[in-house]
Amino acid sequence: KNGMNEIAGFYTDEKTLLKCKFKADLISHLNGESFYVDFKTTNNLSDWSIRNTIKNFSYATQLGFTAEGIKNIEGVYPKYCGWVFLGTTAPFEMKCYFAEAPTIDYGIHKYRKNMDLLSECLKRNHFPSYQEGGGFDLIGLPEYVTREAAEEILTEQGEYDGSDE
Repeated sequence: KNGMNEIAGFYTDEKTLLKCKFKADLISHLNGESFYVDFKTTNNLSDWSIRNTIKNFSYATQLGFTAEGIKNIEGVYPKYCGWVFLGTTAPFEMKCYFAEAPTIDYGIHKYRKNMDLLSECLKRNHFPSYQEGGGFDLIGLPEYVTREAAEEILTEQGEYDGSDE
């Protein structure tokens, strides 16, 4: 009701002096304390899946970055940071979470490491990648899939008896 939706904030990182922009889906205040939440979609609303989604998509790092941005604008970190996860299939349920303090601390730590790395890359004009030499690597299906496919093909051709030898 009293919140601001889709807020973009701009600030200069104090340590690296890099210009930053963050977006928060909702920033609001309750009893004089600020909080923010981001809306995310997921196909599985179990707590286990949500925890892994937070890890796999670096949502804690994003949370740390946004919390840092809010601190730079308002002078203090938001009291609460969290997510609203919306299910992508019927009945389109949702779950709301505030991040635990260690998750926020981890996110701020990871954000800080990322900013330091970006600053160093800009200074050196070198941005490391997974493929330092460029070009193409070979990749295929996971080994268990190709093993199953090979067994299936050999079985259909009558050349595989089901043993591993």
